[in-house]
Amino acid sequence: MSLTSVITLAVFKALKGRLTDEEAERQYRLNCVEWKDFSKKNKKKSPEGFLNEQWLLSGFLYGTADRLQEKLFFKGRQITAKENSCEVMATYNALLTLGRPEPFPDVLKEYAEDGICFHGIFGTDPKAVKKFFEKRGLIVTEFAGGGIERLKAEETAGDILAGNRKRAYIFTTYNRKNNPFSMIHTMCISVEESGFQTHNDYEGDKIYPTVYEAVVGYEKGKSGPFYALRIET
Repeated sequence: MSLTSVITLAVFKALKGRLTDEEAERQYRLNCVEWKDFSKKNKKKSPEGFLNEQWLLSGFLYGTADRLQEKLFFKGRQITAKENSCEVMATYNALLTLGRPEPFPDVLKEYAEDGICFHGIFGTDPKAVKKFFEKRGLIVTEFAGGGIERLKAEETAGDILAGNRKRAYIFTTYNRKNNPFSMIHTMCISVEESGFQTHNDYEGDKIYPTVYEAVVGYEKGKSGPFYALRIET
């Protein structure tokens, strides 16, 4: 693993925390109200229920920030799930893929109570995602740094679907290779009959022939993936 990746994951771990119980519960109540209408509209776009458009999540709360922090980190915009929820979305989408769906507000709340970084300003600790699935008794395999290359040996989509286990992948990447200042993005990859599909990647319904190509293909290969999970039932 590169030094940059090690430092990035260490920073997330150091900043990982939680909202107060009162604030987490307040946001959960408001998010449940928002979800009632949003989920119905989303089903029309994605019958399976996948969340693919993070920019539409401004009605959901995830984290807190004062005005100065919003100005510094979000160009003055209010902190909402639109800005910082990619790890939560990836988790939600993976749960769908695994046949273990949970309401989006519930997933937001769990990370607000354990995993949110710097009150949400830096999203969610990628390693908290691993813990989330392990708590549910799922089999989680980690690929970090140079270990991403091991994804080349993963089965084809057809072989996975022919087996007895359901599987999803989640990966975290720099938007530009090995540049933490380009910000990071975390996405779920579902296993489909035609291949591997990345969700919330801003590229629509693009299908990749292998999971490795899906991971390294984000941003047309200009990104720098450094952390991935294979999650199985």
